[in-house]
Amino acid sequence: AQGELTNLAIGADALAVATGGQNVGLGSRAGGAITTGISNLAIGASSLFVNATGSGNVAVGQGAMLFATGTDNVGIGRVAGMNLGSGDNNTVLGSGMLAAQMDNTVLIGAGATERLKIDATGATLNGTETVFTKEALQAVAAAATDFADFQTRVAAL
Repeated sequence: AQGELTNLAIGADALAVATGGQNVGLGSRAGGAITTGISNLAIGASSLFVNATGSGNVAVGQGAMLFATGTDNVGIGRVAGMNLGSGDNNTVLGSGMLAAQMDNTVLIGAGATERLKIDATGATLNGTETVFTKEALQAVAAAATDFADFQTRVAAL
């Protein structure tokens, strides 16, 4: 890695052009395009490969977050979060969970199948079954008399 002494690069072309600090690239081309981004962790060949300026990203697995260019994302698993694009504040878990552009989302999958997705609209299981919506939780919270009552009402959803 070029520039800051606080970067750690192990692997051919890992952090090859990094000038920002506190980046770690382990594996061939890991974090290879990071320039001014700071506090990124890329473990695995070609993980977090095209992100030049995003910061606070964690990519673990071969090709994890390969085309992601956003900030504060986590991708764990082979090609996890590969297609996040410029999305921010996402967590993608599971090998094969390519994930399209999104923001503020948690996505857990098995292979290319979404098992659990939580975003601003609520949560879904297996890609289609709605677990709860934001509105439903707000209504439950408003009706609950205490935390135990809230838990009981959520369990009944």
